[in-house]
This record gives sequence, C-alpha cells and structure tokens, in this order.
Amino acid sequence: MYSILHETDDATSVNFCLWGKFPPSINCLVTSGGKTLRFFRLNNCGNSINCHQLECLLSFTMMAPIRGMAVISLEDYPDFDALALTFDDAKLSIVNINPSTMSLNTLSLHSIEDELLREGYSKDIHHPVLCADPESRCCVFTVYGFWKAVQHRVLEGCAVERVSNIPNDVFVALANGDLYILSLKTDQANVVRNMQLTKAFEISIPCVLTSFSTNFLFVGSRLGDSQLLLNHSRILFNEDDIFLYGDDFCKSFLIEENLRQIVRTYKFELLDILPNVGPCKWLRVCNATYISDAFRKNARDVYFDMMSASGHGKDSSLCLYHRTVRPQIITSTFLDEAQQIWTIGRYYGDMHKYLLISRERSTVALELHNDMVELDIPLFCTNESTLMAGDLAEGNVAVQITPTSIVLVANDQQIDCISIDSSFPVLSASLNDPYLALLTLNGRFSFINCLQNQIFILNSMLKHEKSPITAISLYKDCSGLIQYSDNKNIEMEESSPTNEKPLFPRSDSLDCSLIKNEMDEDLATKEQFNGEDDIDAFLYGVTEKERNKPQHQHESQKHQQKISWLTISNELSNNANTEEFVERPSKIVPNFWLFFARENGNLYIYNLPNLQLVYMVKKFCQAHDVLYDDVQSAIDDEHRPSQQSFMSTPIILPQPAESLSSDTIVKPEEKIFELQVCGLGMNCGRPILSALFDDMVIKRLPCTVVIRENRFLGPNGRAPVEAHEAEDRHRQRIFPFGPLSNLSNGIFIAGAYPSILLLKRGEVRLHPMTIDGQITAFASFNNANCNNGFLYLTKKPENMMRVASLNSDIDYDCSYPHRKIPIEQTISQVVFMLQSDLILLVTSEKKSNKTVCTIVNEEKQVETHDREQNFILPSIDSYKLRVSNLLVWKSIKINKIQLFSTEDWKFVPNYEFQLDEFEVATACEEVLLTSESTVSGVKNYLALGTAINYGEEVYVRGRVVLFELIEVVPEEGMPTTRHKLKTIYDKEQKGPVTSLCSINGFLLTGMGQKIFIWQFRDNQLHGVSFLDMHFYVHHMVAFRDFALACDLYRSLSLIRYQEEFKALSLVSRDLRPTAPIPMTSQFIIDHKQLGFMLTDELANITLFNYLPEMKESIGGHVSECFIDSEHQRGIQTCYFATLDGSFGFIKPIFEKVFRRLHMLQQMMNIYVPQPAGLNPRGSRAGRPQKTGTNQQISAAKNIIDGLLVMQYMNLSSQEKTDLAKKLGTSKYQIIDDLTELIRTASHY
Repeated sequence: MYSILHETDDATSVNFCLWGKFPPSINCLVTSGGKTLRFFRLNNCGNSINCHQLECLLSFTMMAPIRGMAVISLEDYPDFDALALTFDDAKLSIVNINPSTMSLNTLSLHSIEDELLREGYSKDIHHPVLCADPESRCCVFTVYGFWKAVQHRVLEGCAVERVSNIPNDVFVALANGDLYILSLKTDQANVVRNMQLTKAFEISIPCVLTSFSTNFLFVGSRLGDSQLLLNHSRILFNEDDIFLYGDDFCKSFLIEENLRQIVRTYKFELLDILPNVGPCKWLRVCNATYISDAFRKNARDVYFDMMSASGHGKDSSLCLYHRTVRPQIITSTFLDEAQQIWTIGRYYGDMHKYLLISRERSTVALELHNDMVELDIPLFCTNESTLMAGDLAEGNVAVQITPTSIVLVANDQQIDCISIDSSFPVLSASLNDPYLALLTLNGRFSFINCLQNQIFILNSMLKHEKSPITAISLYKDCSGLIQYSDNKNIEMEESSPTNEKPLFPRSDSLDCSLIKNEMDEDLATKEQFNGEDDIDAFLYGVTEKERNKPQHQHESQKHQQKISWLTISNELSNNANTEEFVERPSKIVPNFWLFFARENGNLYIYNLPNLQLVYMVKKFCQAHDVLYDDVQSAIDDEHRPSQQSFMSTPIILPQPAESLSSDTIVKPEEKIFELQVCGLGMNCGRPILSALFDDMVIKRLPCTVVIRENRFLGPNGRAPVEAHEAEDRHRQRIFPFGPLSNLSNGIFIAGAYPSILLLKRGEVRLHPMTIDGQITAFASFNNANCNNGFLYLTKKPENMMRVASLNSDIDYDCSYPHRKIPIEQTISQVVFMLQSDLILLVTSEKKSNKTVCTIVNEEKQVETHDREQNFILPSIDSYKLRVSNLLVWKSIKINKIQLFSTEDWKFVPNYEFQLDEFEVATACEEVLLTSESTVSGVKNYLALGTAINYGEEVYVRGRVVLFELIEVVPEEGMPTTRHKLKTIYDKEQKGPVTSLCSINGFLLTGMGQKIFIWQFRDNQLHGVSFLDMHFYVHHMVAFRDFALACDLYRSLSLIRYQEEFKALSLVSRDLRPTAPIPMTSQFIIDHKQLGFMLTDELANITLFNYLPEMKESIGGHVSECFIDSEHQRGIQTCYFATLDGSFGFIKPIFEKVFRRLHMLQQMMNIYVPQPAGLNPRGSRAGRPQKTGTNQQISAAKNIIDGLLVMQYMNLSSQEKTDLAKKLGTSKYQIIDDLTELIRTASHY
C-alpha cells in the first residue's frame, strides 16, 4: 500500500513566547507552537478605537517541532534581534528575519549529537532546554538532559514573569488559571523582608508569560486560548498623604518607577485572544451542520463534520470543524445566460441600491429594496453586456461600463453617458474611486478621473504596442506602506533629519561607490573605537563609541538613502517606544497606483494621477518569490523619468535585467488574464497582489489556487488554457469584497474550485467553497433582508443566482473553519450518536477527597478523615452520567456523561446518571449489537466502561453499562427533553474495563491484559470467548471481523473473531522489540487492500500491511470533475488531530503517483531549502524508542511526506519546470497529482 501523509493545518497552541526587535515592525511578539513560528505586532487601529489587537506579520512552518526559543543580539546585526531555536536531541539554529525578502534567514547551525554524551541512556531522552541571559548576549541549552551550562529552576505548577519597569512586582500564574501579583517588600538595604501575594485576574491555563511595552501581558497557553492583557496599575497613597495633600494632588503626583516602597494596585483588561483548538483528545465524525436545504436535496457529495474534545479544565470546549465554506442560502433564482453580477449604488445605512446582471448581449437592471424589481425608468444601458460596474463619489454615483459606453447614475437619474469608439470596444475595466481605467481591444487603455463632479478623460499612448495590455488593476493604498518620491525630494531629505530608516539596497547595476565609501568609513571608525580605554567605560558607564553612535548611524542613513529604493515608513520605525504601534488610518494620505500586465508577461506599476512609470517587473508570469525591478529597461524607456519608488512591503526587490525580448512569442500559459490589487486585513493595511495565469491564481503568500475544471494534462498532452474561453471579453474571476458577515474583507476566487481568501488577523486563510459546484460570478450584497451577505452565480447543473450569507457562529479566521462551544469541564470522552443526532460527553471536575478505603477481614471499609481548613486535600476524578442544561460547575470535579443537542447547542435537561466515588470512565462508544426487536437484527446502544480504584489494598474492579436512547413526550417548553437514556444493563466486572468496541454484532471489551467478547441477549451479556494479550489493552477499533488492539507495552495487535467457530484469535502483531508506547490506531482502506495506522507517544505515524507472505509486512514508517471518481470511490482518507491543535490526513495513492511524488520528495530534499536549515529527511524520519538499534523505522519506503511535496505548488514556474525535468516528467503532471490529493481530502 502506497500512501501520503500531509499535515494540512499548523498548530494553534503556544509553547513559547518572546518580545524582541524584528523587521518589519521593529518590536514584535514571537510565539511558537508545534512546528509553527509566528511574529505578531500590536495593532491599535483594529476593529474598535484604542483597542489593541495582535496582527500576525510573518509565519513559518518548520520541519520539526520547536523545543526551545530565546532572543539574542548579534554584533553583525545591531538593528534587529536574532532567535535561537532548539530542536530534538541536540540541535540549535540561529535565525533572523531577512529584511530584503521577509524570510527566515539561517545564520548558523549547531548539532552536538554524540553517543558519548548520552551516558548510556538509550531512551527517554529529554528535550533541550534553552536559556538566554537578560541582556540577550548569549544562550545556553542542555544536551540530552545531562550536560548543562546553566542551572535552570522551574517553579512547579505555575508561570512567572516580572512586571515591566517595576522591579519589586512579579506576575505569578497558577496552573488553574489564577493570575497573582507577588510584591516584594524591601528595606533601605534592598533586602527582601516580606512578600505579598494578591489575586489580580483569571486567565487561561498558562504555559508561558511575557510582559512587554510597559503595561501589556501576553499569556501563552497550550490548553486554552492565548490572551493579550492590558495592565492598569495605580499607586496607592496612605490616609495621611491624602489628608494632608488631597486626593487630586496624589493622583497627579509623579513618582519615579524605580522607587521600591511604592504600593500599587493592578487592574487587567482582556484585549485580544489567539484561538486554540488544542489539545484535541478525540476526533469523531458527525452529521454536517449549517447545511441549507438547497444543498441537501441534490447533494453533490457526502457532507459531514469533524468533532473534537479540546482544552482542559475550565478551558475545555467542543469544537466542530468543516473544511469548506457552507453559505446559508436565503433564496435562489434561475437566471438563463447570466454571466456577471454587480451590486452598485447606496441607500442609507450602506445598503445596495441596484443590481446589474450581465448577459451575452444584454444587461438586466434591478432595483434593490425589500425585493428585486426591474427599474421603471431606464437608467442603465441594457442593450449590450456589462463589463464592470461600481461606485464613484463615495457611493453617490453608480457607474456602468459597457463595450461602447460609460453610464453614470446619481439620485435615481442618469447624469451622463460617455460614448466610446466602437472600432476598439472596451474589453475590461478597473474602478477605484475616483479613478477608472479602461482596456480596449487594441491593447491600450484610457484613464478617467472623476474629481469634484468633473470627469477628465485621458487617452494614454504608451510604448510597447507590439505587446498589448492584457490585465489592469487600480489600487488605493490606505496602509501607508507604498510611498512615492522623486530625486528632488531625496536630495532635500539628505540635508534634513530623516524620518525613514532605509532597509533595502538598490540593484548591483547601480553605482557602488557610496557603499564602498561607507564601508571604509565604518572600518576606520571601528578601528578608532577599538582603541578606547576600558576604564572609562567602567567608571562612567558610557563609552565614546556609544556617545557617537547616534551621529554615526545618522550619517550612515544619509549615505544609504541615496541608493535606497525601499524603506520602512515612519509608523514602523518611530513608534517603538510609544503606544502608537500602527499609524492611525486617519493620519495616512491614500495613494493611488495603476497596475497592468502586457501579453509578454511583464508587470508595470504607475503612480496616479501623474501616470508615471515607477516600477517594471519582467516575466511576472514566472511567479517568482520576490519581484524585481528591471533597472536597465527603466533607463531605456523614455516615458519613465528619473525617479524612485519607496515601498516598505517585502515583495519588491531589484535584480539585473533578464535577456528576454518583448517580441518573444508568448505561450498561452504565460498570458496574464487578470490582475487584482487590494488591501486586506486590519484597516485594509496588507496590500495583496493576485494574478490569474495558466488557470492558477498566484499570490506568493504562499497561496496558489487551481481553478481549472479539468486536468492540465489530457489524452493528447497539455490541455488548452480554460481562461481562453472568454478571451474576447474579460470575465472577472477574482472578486475583492468588504464586510461579509463577521469578516471585514477578503477575496473570493471564482471558477471550478471556488475559494475564499482571508487575512483578518494577518495569517493567510484559504477556504474552498465547493458545495455548490462551479461559480462564475460573485458580488457583495447588503440589504434589509440580508445583512452583509453576498450573491453568486452557479453554472452546473443549472444557472442559478443565490442570495446567501455566512453563519456568524463559525470562525473563519483560522486554517480550519470551526465553531467552538465552551464546556468549562474536562472532557474525557465524546461520542456522536448518529440516529438521534446527539453528542454524548463524558466530563469531569475536581473534587476534594477525604475518604480512604481499607481492607478489614476481607471486607472493604471506607473511612472519612476531617482536616483543618488550611489542609490541602488530594483531588480525585469522580464521574457522573448526566443529561442537564449547559451549566458551569466549579466547586468539585465530577465526571459525568451528558447528552448534547445540536438543535440548540445545549445539554439535554433533567437527566443525571451518577458514577460511584473513585470510579473513572475509561471507555465510551456507540456499539451495534444483535437484537431480536429490530428487522435488521441489530440495534444501536451506548456502552460505557469504567474502572474503580480504591487504592493499593483493594482489587481494581470495573463496570460495563449499556444504555438505550429512547424518545418520550418532551416537557413543556423544552423540546430536547424528548431524548432520554435508559439503562438496560449494569453489572460489575472482575477487572477494570479499559477499552471496548463492537464487532459483527458482538461486544468486545478489553479488561487489563485480556480481551473478552460478549453476546447481548435478553438484556444480558453472555461471554463467548476471550484472548490473553500482554499487559494493558487501552484502545480497540473494529472493522467487520477484524479488530486492532493497542497494548501499552506491546504496540499493535490484529485480532479476528470467527463466529462459526466462536473463536477469538490473534492474527498478527507488531514484532518490533522496542516500539514506542501506542496512542491510537485505525484501519485504512485502498480498494482490496487493508492497512493499519498506528500513532505513538513519540509522534510517529506508522503504517502496517498484513501480508503474511512478505517479510517486511511487520511494519513501516510512516467528486469533482478534476477527480477520477471511479478510482477514488474505493479509497479511504484517514484524518487525525494532534495535541498542539494541528490537523492532517493519510490517504492511499496509486503506485504511479507514488513513484512520481517519491522522486519529487528526494529532489526537494536536496534543492529546496527549509526554515532554520533543517534537513527534511532527518527531521521527518520516525523516532525509535531506543537509539542505536537496528530498526529501520526511519526508512519511509511507502509513504510520502505531504508537508514537503506540497511546497512544490508554491515554487516559481521555472523552479517547477526544472525539478520536473530532473524527474523526467512534466510540471503539469505533478500539479495534477497534488491538486487531486487536495481536492479529494477537503470536500467536506
């Protein structure tokens, strides 16, 4: 069996967090969880005024989990900090952010892996512990847990962080989520005489704490949501001071922060959270939620949800996931021949006024109020199709662009109609108030400026007429990141103090004398400073070098500014020590830019309204990671005067000109059909450039979407580019949108695989919306009947226009759209009951224990011991089966089973099943057992297995309880009470019930080291057979006659029950002598092949086949039109979730696909660099329990690493082609393979 393992979603937990200086925002909060490293900045201009939010600027996925992190300073990089990252065993990487490309730059690698340092230990290797000194000058990490440079103490059960700028106060966060302030009382000699602990706030269960910027505190959590807190501290004055000087004077009195006798009070405010869905303890499949009736009638596929029990304690929750976006359909209308739709004009409250529906040779204009009705007065042109529509004058003027006219409508009347030469009709248009750009048939464009109710038409006559324009886009920059300046302004800035810090050098083709002079000057200055007397620094604390440093840096900036093309704006460099982390939108003057692409694949950027060329990128269609300005072509172009463009965005960098002629014959796959530039994220402050060519939407984030309906390779080779179908008339496929339900903005990508791209918090989120098939058009729609909704056109099976909205309960600002339901109790088990559409939860709470069980004369006696109030009692888990309302239990820890209804997302009221004291629910499943009361001969029951442990002196027992879900007459006003659990079997067993499942109508139970099989008849369980295993069977899963059993110390076993012989036998097992402790197992099916998947405590995923004739069978390592549905029908995809909140899948693949991807994986191991310099082959290999063994667990012969090969989709076109040639195949063949894998695993 050949398969692929792909980790689709990054971790959401936070294991480490730090504060340091990193580009592009100077001061950044750095977090790491699992394999993911993220850089955040504080955005004080978020959804509300003066509300600070965390905005993710950069995110990187490593090839191995990060085990430690520290901020350090390097002499070679004085302006920014560096990060030290540790990985398993003894690996250390020093990295920083490359300001030129905004990528993770690996500075040095250190590996201290030596068998001699293990001191004979072959297993249970400790993770490295990394520490840095307070000044961030050096770092020390442990090697194998024994070799240490610094002794590091950890306060058990809590996290500690010093309060910023307050030396005597310390934050202390306990394991239960209570935040305390520890105040140290000192005397005049600075000796601690007393300590005061005061509770200040309730937070998530913490893992790490970081305080920064005077009054901010970040709480990183692995068990709940991470939180950003604002600390309001106040100085307390005694009564004598207030009596003598007055309260107002005391409040206004300034006291230095370094005084140690000041008494303060703290008040915390929750500003923002980073959602976390980890740890995922259970992953179940349940019925799909939020499915409109329009999709249920003619379902294109089987829709379902994933369900997990997440968090712990008070941070526990029930999470429901679905990969695709499911719109809530309000109404649907059949529209024959409809091609495009637009909503334009504005009523009060920002509601849309008109709807234009474009057909092949006509346009339908509707008025939007309570209903959609045709206009009584002909305001728009309806005798030809519409190419573009939008708003000018802040929504007061509606604009319609047709091939031969421009119609302007305001105040319910047509104010102007501008005719266009019919010899060269308009092909496409781009509108951004107050500008309008038109692209005509002859490859030229006209530029229109609508300013102060006056319209100016400028016909542009640009060069390069041999290569016509193919796509245009107008962009209004409200972020302040893109700035424009000519040479005169630069010369003026050189003679005055600058507010901008240069970051990027110009290309190598420029004069480098300035750089050489600057380097010589730096060298001379450095030699002068090296001779300084160290006694001065010791006596006075400030050396001559430090006193002259600001002036020296200013001179360096002046020289760099002469050659700088890209700079950091003022808000990024000068706000490091203020509360204004991001410049407010009201202070930013918007800039306008014109982007267009020619048929030769070049990209041009003009500033507006001067229409001056400021940037040109050759062969933009190659989709390079970094876009380069062609300096040589800029010199030769007489229409481009001497000027410079200042952009602090990291997507543009200079490079030497390519030796490609503009007269080169352009291939269809290199033609750029559409450009779209828009601002996403908070305050639209993240400019995004999207381009459509070769039937792929490229964004380089990395983010690539294949919108084709059919494969790239057909029976006769490369299939035609599907975008050529509408070559004679542009049809928009990339649709930016504004407010949409709980989303502020985003991009909708139409086509055969429609998707939505979001950047709400800064991280890229791409969600497919394939539930309705191919979508041809999209438009925002705000109406009294549909608040912040949208319209879209479908293509198959019939042309429908749907009015839809998004469910506000779903969180789309995450890699996995989900709904998180707080439970506030630890969830031990979760079961979905299919027939009744109910969710059963086994929850628990802490309970103080005062009883002790002893044996007297072979009888159990329970003694109660009363203790004083301050005595700390031990806590136990007490379980209860309960069906009740969604309440908050806080006093004790009671384990209970509860029914959860998906109708109102609350617990079913008025039912409770109490488990005994000292009893623990160990297993809970919905089982299918034989029954004579049904026609099918089987019936669904709920089976519960428990273990009762009173102590060492009492033999451990257990119970098996069977419940039947029945329907009764509901109580008045409580419709969900129609469901009740009826106990039909409850009996104590001779041992603890550690696992259970059903197999062919029989109940299979694991009791310690034994497995029993039972037949349910006459409301009794009758023993049929048993099987002795090894030590402790803690997990079982069945498929037909087979079952997988996980033993705590003997890995995985395959057992089989033969009903005709009443025999339960061991078929095969994992023969590895030192296999890690197993966690869970599952079957995986590939047509006639049956495989077994196993996960263990070392995070290995192992895939087994049962092939008795083959020696190596004992183990190994770990309905779209695009998809061949006949071959995919017999293939099962296995999904998994992890403790750090990440997700992935394992899927069988065909041998031919495996051969191609396996060779691609080998090539990418060599040619594609990875973050932090990790080697994918070594980082992704399985980790054996013991080192130095002869196990070949790391040789992944039959499984593909999806995390590595999926990076192929984000390479440039040339890199894809080069790698494919080395493999002897085509890049389109590889893209087809990867696209099919993505689509088949994300259809739900």
